[in-house]
Amino acid sequence: AVGSICGAAIFGGKVFKASDFSIPVEDELTSRRRDACVAVCAFMMGRDSSAALPSMLVGSYGEESVLPALRLALALVQNGPMNVHAQVGQSGILIPITDILKNALIKGERYPFSASLSLIRYCGPHASTTGTSD
Repeated sequence: AVGSICGAAIFGGKVFKASDFSIPVEDELTSRRRDACVAVCAFMMGRDSSAALPSMLVGSYGEESVLPALRLALALVQNGPMNVHAQVGQSGILIPITDILKNALIKGERYPFSASLSLIRYCGPHASTTGTSD
């Protein structure tokens, strides 16, 4: 539901086009979408090991939670500011995302493959190779 509210641009099994990787056009609702993404990201990531979004991506809440979590993460990074990209990228979700990418490629599933590729594109540059300072 939150992915729908935040406005994930691509859904329904469609494949991404090159234009989908560009910066979205600013409109009168852009600031509201950004605020919603920041709030949802703060809630879903948490400050400790109870972060809901990474847990959903590995299927901790059941296998049916994986695709909605993928859609939510995609909506957050598509509409959120750079600090949301960094927060999502450093949360550890890129590890299950790479597994989803590999499995989707093997099975020929277009949406999980495209969504995973897009998440890696948005969040990959923010992943730390040395770990966090905490």
